Amino acid sequence: MNWNWIYRDFMDSISRLSHNSRILNNEAIFFQDYLQKNWDILNKIHFQPKNFMSLSQIKQKVQQIDWEKYLSLYHSMTDMMSFEKSIVEITERLCQLLEYPLNEQDIYVIVGLDCTTIYSTIYKNRSITVLCLESTGGDLREIELLLAHEAHHWKRQTMLQRDIFNTNVWDRCMTEGLSICFSESIQPDRPAYEYCFVPPETFLWTQANDEKLHDMMQSEDQLDDLKMQILFTRHPSFLPFSGMPPRSGYVFAYLTVKSYLTNINMDAIHAAALEAEFYRSFCSLLKKIN
Repeated sequence: MNWNWIYRDFMDSISRLSHNSRILNNEAIFFQDYLQKNWDILNKIHFQPKNFMSLSQIKQKVQQIDWEKYLSLYHSMTDMMSFEKSIVEITERLCQLLEYPLNEQDIYVIVGLDCTTIYSTIYKNRSITVLCLESTGGDLREIELLLAHEAHHWKRQTMLQRDIFNTNVWDRCMTEGLSICFSESIQPDRPAYEYCFVPPETFLWTQANDEKLHDMMQSEDQLDDLKMQILFTRHPSFLPFSGMPPRSGYVFAYLTVKSYLTNINMDAIHAAALEAEFYRSFCSLLKKIN
């Protein structure tokens, strides 16, 4: 693994300002040291991929941030070397479980704009992983859950050697569902909605409206791109059902893939290379039975 600890500059900025100013202004911290020092890389791996396309948009978002969350993150970092060692050890253990080679991935650990958790993007013609610490509060258990989800993506991507997210909506559901099921196997004592990274209300809505989602998935009326936007983006431009929350696709994927894995008696690790064709057929049969 190639680790890039960009967050260190953010911690240094807060540390310096906390000794020199009675009031920690969020914009001052972001722009005085951290953002200026890392502008090029943060712009390419975080701001642009998350649709913050201008400096004014970034400043506006900074002003909306709940700064107590960032200060809590800072105060939780009593021993950064030990913290980083723990993250590396967690990742190595997950990769060993998945039989995934440890030298395959570039990981950037940042403090971002509190708009996401962990994700993949392209940087310098390589696929990288970006972990946003503000989403975790520095809690290693939360970090493990995020890394478990992403590590399964690494495994599936390596085995299939193609785009596992944007080929079609069934493939995306298979990819996300497998990662969520793997996360559940790592921390089996959590509420199910936490594996899907959605509020409990989203989980309950999806359970109650699974027939509608099955109909939409089977329908030829909407293009795959639109279905993926409806199911997986944080701010979809269109939602087809009254009261439908964003990101319900993660719950749909979890519920249907979990049923599929039970049906074929396989776990998420050993199913990492499965194509979505048989999963799609299983969902079609499931709908007919129900």
